[in-house]
Amino acid sequence: MRMSQANALAPGMLVRTVDEDFLVLADEVSPSHGQHILCHEIGHVVLDHPVRRSCGMSGDALAEPFDADTEVEAERFAYLLGWRLRRQLRRPPLTSSQLQLRSVFGARRHLRGCNA
Repeated sequence: MRMSQANALAPGMLVRTVDEDFLVLADEVSPSHGQHILCHEIGHVVLDHPVRRSCGMSGDALAEPFDADTEVEAERFAYLLGWRLRRQLRRPPLTSSQLQLRSVFGARRHLRGCNA
């Protein structure tokens, strides 16, 4: 979901309702900053950070800010997820020889849990 930064309290935020969560991003942010903001907000969801107040619950629709430790944790998550995404996007595509080797020997992740 997009919003105008002129009306925003922050360049991005997580908005939780009773039924759904929304990641909101200001129109004016750069693509790289937007990616980091989205990774940060996804971190709040994945790390199951507590919700103090959200839309559809009693009180204001605006959630109270997370505490400093929670923000640091979400920021670390964002840096790690962003690094992983950038690393994955920079990888060159596999050659036909590499694909053939994978089909014969399997990828390492498929071998986890084998008792061989």
